[in-house]
Amino acid sequence: MTTDLMTRNTSRRVVVELIVVVLLVGLPVDFPRGVASGTAWSFLFRHPSVLAHAVLGVLLVGEGILFLVRAAGTEGRRPVLIAVLGLAGIVAAVSSGVVYVTRQQPDDALTGMTAGWLVALVVFVVGWIRGRRALRTARTPVGVD
Repeated sequence: MTTDLMTRNTSRRVVVELIVVVLLVGLPVDFPRGVASGTAWSFLFRHPSVLAHAVLGVLLVGEGILFLVRAAGTEGRRPVLIAVLGLAGIVAAVSSGVVYVTRQQPDDALTGMTAGWLVALVVFVVGWIRGRRALRTARTPVGVD
């Protein structure tokens, strides 16, 4: 698989997963406030959409690490840059999510989740578009020698 193809496919998949993460959290959930962190974590594990949101976030960290490892073995800096910046956004969002649950939903943790998600989304959309453009320009038109 070419570097551009890997970048395009991974970026496209991560963009879809990031959108699903936001859709899952958009469902109406009354997260308990002012409770011990253990109670907040037990709520997370009992509520299906919140649990799916958290699990998908953790899976995105794994996918980001895998992409970084694969990109590090390629020539060129663009895939590595996309992987590093995208993974940084995902890790920021997930770690802010842990703080959000553990520390009684502070606003700064919610801001951190949103900012990390937005960074990852923008980086992987750019990766998707750049990978697609590179593949398109690499194709030779039919009949041209």
